[in-house]
Amino acid sequence: SSSSSSASTSTLRASGTEEGSDGTTTTADIDPSVYVDTLLEIHRTYGDMVERAFQNDAQFIAALDKGCRFLVNHNSVNKDKNRSAELLAKYSDVLLRGANKEYRNEDALEKRLSLVVLLFKYLDDKDVFQTFYSKFLARRLINKTSYSEDCERSMLSGLKEACGFDFIAKLQKMFNDVQNSRDLNQSFQDSLVSNQTSLPGDFSIMVLTHGMWPLTIPENGFNVPGVLLPFMQVFGSFYDTQHQGRKITWLFHLSQADVRTNYLSRKFEFTVTNYQMAVLFLFNDSSKLSLKSIMDATGLKPGELKRVLYSLLLTKLLRKNPPSRNFQLTDQLALNPGFKHARTKLNVARTMERSSTRETQVQDAQTHQQSQEYRKIVLQAAIVRIMKARKTLEHSNVIQETIQQTRKLFNPSVALIKKCIEYLIEKGYLERVSDASHSYRYLA
Repeated sequence: SSSSSSASTSTLRASGTEEGSDGTTTTADIDPSVYVDTLLEIHRTYGDMVERAFQNDAQFIAALDKGCRFLVNHNSVNKDKNRSAELLAKYSDVLLRGANKEYRNEDALEKRLSLVVLLFKYLDDKDVFQTFYSKFLARRLINKTSYSEDCERSMLSGLKEACGFDFIAKLQKMFNDVQNSRDLNQSFQDSLVSNQTSLPGDFSIMVLTHGMWPLTIPENGFNVPGVLLPFMQVFGSFYDTQHQGRKITWLFHLSQADVRTNYLSRKFEFTVTNYQMAVLFLFNDSSKLSLKSIMDATGLKPGELKRVLYSLLLTKLLRKNPPSRNFQLTDQLALNPGFKHARTKLNVARTMERSSTRETQVQDAQTHQQSQEYRKIVLQAAIVRIMKARKTLEHSNVIQETIQQTRKLFNPSVALIKKCIEYLIEKGYLERVSDASHSYRYLA
């Protein structure tokens, strides 16, 4: 009967919530894989029950969705901030980098990504997921660490199906930039041949559209090593002939180079960042350098330089005297003449990607802050669209329609919407109607 069906679905919702509270933890450094696997296992358990016991009855499927949505957004880990969105994005990054050995088969990876999209659909804070996912995708594309481009595009298709094209527009543009850069590199190589121009090494480049990638230009200065200048000058001239009026901003902190050793009995090839390369090349002219002289020569700020030096000390390419973890301007650094390794090709650049727990927490906090700032922009744009169409509208209706327009991305608080209205009034987009204090008028 209908009454027994209602009672059963209520029990299912309660059980799902209780299981979620018991099955998650509140640790700040929770493993994304453990967290997402727990959510998926709960969904699988109750999904199987709905299928076996209730033959996928529509009311029970709806109850399962409602319970899972509550579980994903209101469990103990996600209580105070948007942790579910963050952890789901981090889990996606683990999968798409091929870091999880269990899903290194493309078919298995595709199936797992489809389950990630399933959980994504339950998220209230899809914009937070988008911010984190965009950051991780950029890192994978730039560092060429994607396990499968087909799986990357499959994931985008799933997100597009869930939220529409606007949600993935920037992500898609990032992929387009990668493909366009491949074509551009081929054209550049062809131009070198036709112009009979030679460079002192191989060179490839990625041209990234400004505003489409979640990247910032570092504030610290950088004295470009002389060896890079011919590449920059020749490519700059070529690019000007292809795209007049465009300006290139070089992102040296994201660039890498392959360098070979000539000072060891065995030849090695290292993949290093431009910052690491700039430091290593200084030892072509000096056997020993002080920290201050390296700082002056590279132009890097102390904090960034210490990260670079620490990575080179960690891989034992450099030696420091005195051999302590602390850095002083008078410390002496030199190449390690006794460097040894089983492999002749090493990716030293990866040591720069490793972050301490504290650094990771700071970066995550910054990403959450970016999401909050983005929310303000989304809300302001929604309010302007509403008021432009309606001209005059009561306060309660503005709140209601704004929530309606933005709820697919996140659930905005009334307090934040009010702040956005006040901001738009201050900037001259809206005004209060004088004879109706709870109404607003759009100003063209």
